[in-house]
Amino acid sequence: MEKSMQAPTTIKKTAMLSLISITTTGILTSIHHIYRFEFTVLIPALIVVILPTILMGWFWKTNSKVALWLYGLFNALIIVWFGIVDGGLDHTLRAISEMVFIPLGISALVVDIRMLPPSELTGDFFYELTGILSFITSVFAAYYGYKFIQAVRRNNYEIGMM
Repeated sequence: MEKSMQAPTTIKKTAMLSLISITTTGILTSIHHIYRFEFTVLIPALIVVILPTILMGWFWKTNSKVALWLYGLFNALIIVWFGIVDGGLDHTLRAISEMVFIPLGISALVVDIRMLPPSELTGDFFYELTGILSFITSVFAAYYGYKFIQAVRRNNYEIGMM
């Protein structure tokens, strides 16, 4: 296949995988936090789920570099805060430290690394599971978000012209 035919296919594929993975992370994070804080976080949860699609649509229609930068920045914020800090450090690392025999010195270090204090739901299966799944999906979101932005930059392709 010619390079000119590969570029739109690669960009479309990575765009869809990026959007699906960041939306999945947003949905899991929203469920996780609505479970903890109830419906007081409904508006922020809707923003986290819907904004990536709006930004991707804006980029797709206009080929705006601002839209691409905002999409990448918003993804990075979701991935770092909800994926790595909350899902990774607070839930995944805690689950691993509780399931695996860890010598006392390392166990104390694991507790110190966590940035968030334990909540009243710490240990609740559904709460911990949604936190861990948020971490896992954020890894995919980081990977596909990076691949998407690199595909656009590498090909310098006019998306709106497809």
